[in-house]
Amino acid sequence: MLTYTQLTKTEIVRDFCSRGLVVLSPKSLGVPESVHEDIYRLEKERFDARKPIDALSIPDVCVILNSPGVISACNAVLGENWAIVPFTHNTPFPSGAHDQHWHKDDNGPYNGRKHRHHQAVQAELLYYPQEVELDMGPTATVPYSQYWTFNHEENQDNFAGADHLDFAYHLSGMERTPVSGPRSSYSQEDVTNGCTDHDVRMRKAVEDLRWPLALPFEVGPLLAGSVVLYSHNLIHRGNHRRDDWQGWKDKPRFMWRFWLYRTSEPVQDEIPIVNWNNLGRDVLTGTDRSIVDENVTAVWNYHLNWLSTGRDRGSATSDTATNTTNLSTKTKYLENQLRTKGDHNEPTRIGAAYQLARITDEAQGIDALNDALYDDRESVRRAATYGLAAAGSRCTPILLDGTRASARWVRKAAAFCLGEAGSTTLQVVEALSKLLRHDPSVYVRSVAASA
Repeated sequence: MLTYTQLTKTEIVRDFCSRGLVVLSPKSLGVPESVHEDIYRLEKERFDARKPIDALSIPDVCVILNSPGVISACNAVLGENWAIVPFTHNTPFPSGAHDQHWHKDDNGPYNGRKHRHHQAVQAELLYYPQEVELDMGPTATVPYSQYWTFNHEENQDNFAGADHLDFAYHLSGMERTPVSGPRSSYSQEDVTNGCTDHDVRMRKAVEDLRWPLALPFEVGPLLAGSVVLYSHNLIHRGNHRRDDWQGWKDKPRFMWRFWLYRTSEPVQDEIPIVNWNNLGRDVLTGTDRSIVDENVTAVWNYHLNWLSTGRDRGSATSDTATNTTNLSTKTKYLENQLRTKGDHNEPTRIGAAYQLARITDEAQGIDALNDALYDDRESVRRAATYGLAAAGSRCTPILLDGTRASARWVRKAAAFCLGEAGSTTLQVVEALSKLLRHDPSVYVRSVAASA
């Protein structure tokens, strides 16, 4: 079984900000084991009878959602009064013969080409009422992948905002081809050992990313009653079973999924001090965290700060330089870093943007981000957008200018940033309202509505 420890609030926030994934043990929930047994029994009865399975027919699922351990963990990540999206896949998912392709879940509004919120405003909650063995198709994830993504403006492989890692896998029909079970063309030995063409392609898709610490990780084995809480932006997929298919009907693997969202800003709290490079190996994934550089830790530190206090870091003193000469040199270096090419350099660009947001000299750090917002390359504009959001409300004037840009993608990015970190003023509301009512681009209008 995965190593279970009673996580503190600080550990939950730290791991969610960095790994993007937290596993809660059944004991930490604070409910009797019999609740999980009853849920599984009722669910299997309805599954065998081919009856609908939902929270109305199995109300004890609400006991899990209202358990002290779940409430505490979700409060730490999403703040009090978090809510559940009522119209999504809040139903059980039995695993079986097929693999999903790697993806991030849809980012509403659907097909709005909206930037993903780096701030913790959305999360996924998975609940497993029964034990999940490694060969039962544990949920496959890519920890540490939540802050990095791809071109979302005109990339038709990501047409619904799901950020598919290998959409050709779906288009080629591999997703519809059984990997295991009675209709599989693979030998049981290859299925058991994860040597099928499907397995190889899945691993290669992640390895080819070359993102820091981002490797495939199956969340299992799990004890009955385990809960997994992960970032809405984490790359993941449904996984096929590797055990004898003749036992699937008698031993189904159920998973309940809920989409949670924040309804309030974080409250002022103490900021945890974390030396990321001294954390050593991740007890959950085995990943060596000592190898991450400042491009990664700058992102983690910002979100640790935001989750702990709700404050932007617009007035923070930069810890990247101590005098004007060093500051100029550092700023120029980060500007160049912001414009590196290739999907594998996504963390480099995003990390540079977050570091520029920390620089106190507005004429250097913020102006560099503002210039990048108008760059011809989508990846540079996207990084600049996150940097400007991280810089906070002091960027409001340049974002208001961005809402009047000739390029729709700049107007969209500016609208998104105003929603993330703009000053709450009548001028901002009027600018967003104008975009919503009159902008010719549906993408700009949808993001303005969200902002």
